[in-house]
Amino acid sequence: MVKQQRIVLLVAGLAGVLVAVVLLVGAVAEVAAQGQGAGRSGIGRGGHFGPGGAGVFGPGGLGLEGANLTEAQREQVKAVVDQHRDEMRGLLDRVTRARRTLAASAERGQVDEAAAGEVGEASGALALAQARIRSEVLQLLTPEQRAEVQKRSEARDEGVAERRRQQ
Repeated sequence: MVKQQRIVLLVAGLAGVLVAVVLLVGAVAEVAAQGQGAGRSGIGRGGHFGPGGAGVFGPGGLGLEGANLTEAQREQVKAVVDQHRDEMRGLLDRVTRARRTLAASAERGQVDEAAAGEVGEASGALALAQARIRSEVLQLLTPEQRAEVQKRSEARDEGVAERRRQQ
């Protein structure tokens, strides 16, 4: 029973990571849309995050809102995101498959510990890839822009922590 509770908590935590990843994938499309109807928001055709999606520069993207990027920096960010697009899609697919396998085993009444381990490994690989992309993107910013991104990130984290305390 305790093992199943830990697995459920792990899966719940990883669901949060998955949401962040989906927003990151939307960031790819938003950068691509810059200059082609920039400023649009929402979910693109077919229900996928596409042009006009969640965005790199908005909440939940790469956290670049308020950084006042130049057009050249926007192009550089787009290049970084484009460079990692296939990798991120593969990792997202891996996490999704692992979560589905784990959920199916739970529905059968026998939680597959190997599947739970794969969820953790896949999510870890995804988190690492996200961190690497963020690091690459932050290197494109001036010290002032990085400071603004860090300030907003800390404020966002404090807001999340406060909401958790209130629950």
